[in-house]
Amino acid sequence: MSAWPLVVLAIALANAAASWAVLRIPVFSATQRRLQLLLIWLVPILGAIICVVFARSQALGPASPSTFDPLYHPSDGGGPDGPGLGICGCEGSAGDGTGGGD
Repeated sequence: MSAWPLVVLAIALANAAASWAVLRIPVFSATQRRLQLLLIWLVPILGAIICVVFARSQALGPASPSTFDPLYHPSDGGGPDGPGLGICGCEGSAGDGTGGGD
């Protein structure tokens, strides 16, 4: 007996599970859902993996407002440690004109 029917069945089940994961996430628009479903069924294994990972990341929700991105520095010099503190948490970090970076 050939293993092809089992492989096709496994791919179909994986695609169905990935489709279900995409359809469960409420933040996707109808267009996003359609495009993701097309990706899942036109590129079976890789498309399913990509869409499930993306759906899981969206299901987690947005990051909390207190999350600090070290690559983003507000123009007023404020950060999670308070206004006027540099990346290292000390007053006057390098490049801000206060001379504390050497």
